[in-house]
Amino acid sequence: MRNKEQANDYRYFPEGDLVTLNISDEWIEEVRKTIPELPHEKQERFAREYGIPKYDASVLTLTTAMAEFFESTAKLSNDAKATSNWLMGDISRIINEKAITIAEVKFTPEHLSELIKLIGAGTISNNIGKKVIEEMFETGKSPKVIVEEKGLVQNNDEGAILEVVRKIIANNPQSIEDFKNGKTRAIGFLVGLVMKETKGKANPQIVNKLVSEEVSKA
Repeated sequence: MRNKEQANDYRYFPEGDLVTLNISDEWIEEVRKTIPELPHEKQERFAREYGIPKYDASVLTLTTAMAEFFESTAKLSNDAKATSNWLMGDISRIINEKAITIAEVKFTPEHLSELIKLIGAGTISNNIGKKVIEEMFETGKSPKVIVEEKGLVQNNDEGAILEVVRKIIANNPQSIEDFKNGKTRAIGFLVGLVMKETKGKANPQIVNKLVSEEVSKA
């Protein structure tokens, strides 16, 4: 039996009771716009438009709610990578611990965007940001309110931090000897002590710089 290869082979004939439909390219395009974005299309778009790794994009598009939360926050914060890191890191961890979904959290994309901006401006450190996230889950309060209520503003005063650094170094002479003997981890140990002394409020970058300078002079 010969295979039919073209439409003409089927001997189509018009149905008199049916009106002729003229489907234009414009109509097809209008219909296409009404079709929701498919997960794989959204994944590709996130990677392309926001410059995040494909793996991140695949995780963030597993559910519609997570994808919408990411995109809203990324647009508000203008920092897609930080948004992705928070959602895939601490936020996902806490969501799993509480056995809830992103749609059930008490805070909004506006709140997460605010937190990202506070860290970017140096108002709080990333470590303090983790504490703020925990509080946001519990209370739904905005990051600014939490930071103000709990006095979490980062200390960027080099003079005040230097006093703490010198105190810590004076109380830990063995760390200076360790550093002179090539044990560079002594720097990290001293930095940790300074951060503990300041309850995590000292700017980590300033602490690292001052500790390195003071140890080199000791």
